Amino acid sequence: MKTNLCLDTNAYIQKKAKSLGFPDDVELEGWLSTFADMAEMSDQDIDFRKLDQQALELYVRTVGVSPLEFSNIGKGERLVIPEVLDEAGAGRDNNSDNNSGSVVHVGVEDLLADFELFCRKAIKIKYRPGMGAHCPNSGYGPFILTSAQKKIISIAIDLFFNKKVPVRLQILKSRQLGVTTIFLVFYVWICYQVDGYTTMFMIDKGAHLEEKRQMLIGWIESAAEQFPGLPTIKRRASKVLELTNGSRILLESAESPNPGTSEMLQGLHQSERPKWPEGRSQQVKASILPAIPVVRHTIVVDESTAEGFDDFKSDWVRLHDGQDEFADVRVIPIFLPWYVSEEYSKTPPKRAFHHGKFRYLNDDLEVCETDGEGNITLTEEAFARKYNLSYAQTYWRRMKIKASSPNGFGGDRVIFDQEYPTTPDHAWASIGIQYYPHSVIKRIECKEPCFIGRIEHTGQPITTLQLTSALKMDPKIVPEQYGQLRIWEMPEEGERYFIGGDVAEGKTITSGSKSEADYSVLWVLDEYGRDVAMFRDRIPPEELAYYLILLGRFYNNARVNCERNKDGATVWAFFEPTGYPNVYYRDDSRGRISDLAWSLIGPGARIPFLNMHRAAIREDPSRVRSQHLFDEMQALVRKPNGKVEPSSGRHDDCLFARGHAEVCRVGLTGRMIDSIPDPEPPLPPADSMEYIFSHNGIEVW
Repeated sequence: MKTNLCLDTNAYIQKKAKSLGFPDDVELEGWLSTFADMAEMSDQDIDFRKLDQQALELYVRTVGVSPLEFSNIGKGERLVIPEVLDEAGAGRDNNSDNNSGSVVHVGVEDLLADFELFCRKAIKIKYRPGMGAHCPNSGYGPFILTSAQKKIISIAIDLFFNKKVPVRLQILKSRQLGVTTIFLVFYVWICYQVDGYTTMFMIDKGAHLEEKRQMLIGWIESAAEQFPGLPTIKRRASKVLELTNGSRILLESAESPNPGTSEMLQGLHQSERPKWPEGRSQQVKASILPAIPVVRHTIVVDESTAEGFDDFKSDWVRLHDGQDEFADVRVIPIFLPWYVSEEYSKTPPKRAFHHGKFRYLNDDLEVCETDGEGNITLTEEAFARKYNLSYAQTYWRRMKIKASSPNGFGGDRVIFDQEYPTTPDHAWASIGIQYYPHSVIKRIECKEPCFIGRIEHTGQPITTLQLTSALKMDPKIVPEQYGQLRIWEMPEEGERYFIGGDVAEGKTITSGSKSEADYSVLWVLDEYGRDVAMFRDRIPPEELAYYLILLGRFYNNARVNCERNKDGATVWAFFEPTGYPNVYYRDDSRGRISDLAWSLIGPGARIPFLNMHRAAIREDPSRVRSQHLFDEMQALVRKPNGKVEPSSGRHDDCLFARGHAEVCRVGLTGRMIDSIPDPEPPLPPADSMEYIFSHNGIEVW
């Protein structure tokens, strides 16, 4: 199906481009020409790497969806796959559809050829009150697709069946648009279409998994009863539904220790990734995504609302900046604002009009759009015109913001924008201002460590003797898949290294539905400020002191500087008596070396400390190699109250450990001890005569 894209969208894009601040009409004509060329490629595989990035960016920003979707959007037809429909046989059953006014019998072949028909005839869903005329009082009713659902699923259908290219979508959405539901139904439909197809649905919380499982079972069994020719469930388990045609739907929680690592998948759906436990997103990227082949009939969808400056946000920014230009497959970023839903409108009362003209409000606090600095930029009227909102949509937005909780936001427009964003920027508006500027973030290229493992440990309880003996040990590192030690550069003879440490304070970090203790981290920099190694684990202070000594020894007796606050003082109490030979000492008020070792970050020193670290990274972003550090940098925000903190559920231990290493490197203030003391002899057993004599002042000869 071909579409004259220019004729359909020229005026719209011209209007929108001006409001978004795009350049003159001459350049705009070039971009429109690119769209026109793309409209003639409907039956060809498109090489996205050769696509004019500016054209794609303009399109996504103005329309909010992929150019590939225009053949199905806004035309009013069913989401039909022509090549499948042409092959439909004559077999019919007694089910019927009468959109045309005459009785049309619906068979299995029709359901497999027309996704919208399949949803309406074979699937029933539970509606919220007022969601549609077909089910006004809530309860179960036929699955009638909304415009938002049609918009998003038509892209997947077009790519999967018509273009025959790998489907890769990242979807940033407003709340309650039914995106998760529509894709669950889509995966069932795909499993009917392709025998032996395996797809995985991964959700944030295990508590929600059984609900999705029962929903899928109900759909599949009900559809098989109505249309006997459809596959039904052959085997069901807690996390697997296998159909009679060999296709499987896997259900996984991101809270699972090793989700789907042994499965061969053709499809993967990631739901609400920002709410996943820390590190799970990286694990999926490393173990599951590479195993999905980049071929036709594969699909990966990543959909979520905005939660914070996290891995999901970084992927979104990267896609819009074109940083995946040379990736094996193009991931299409799609934004679904609140106003694409028919549900989000409310007929204004008569009092909202004056002499037949709609009354726009001018109360800046409640209804105006602001920029990142809090300056007023748009009135409600200008806002409505900018985003082409109807009176009913404008009035719904106005009343939703004003209404008290739980039905509204009590006048807090910023929170409304996060829950029901009009633009991608709105989605992250309430979280704060990202501490590390985007100009720095986009220049960072993380590298895989050359070694992952652990520092060999005797396994015995840490004692004063062991700590002192560690100074004489030859440290050994042992490979381990999920070890606490990551190394980017092995130590080189004659090189200087610097270690910073952040000690866990017993804080609890909530991530997803789980609460976990904070980490203790040791960070190693070379003399140029580049990431060399990271040690990260949940361990008591005396163990951290032990590993600090061994890691320091491994890196040529590196200069060490941990924090001295709170639990950091405990680490120092274990560390100091050992006589480690290279310790950072703070400058006193006169610039001289003081007698106080290690950093002390008081309440007023936190932001200057972070500013120092930010300046070092801004000077040369290539110094950053760690994905852990990169994720924390993105999650660090300046809150409206002025505090600099991680987004909810995120850590900052790597940032602070690296900052302490940077202080140590830049300051270069320290003391070298000429010789390493011999370890003290062990104390005699408490029940020995030697112990009894010595504690009573009796010399033993």
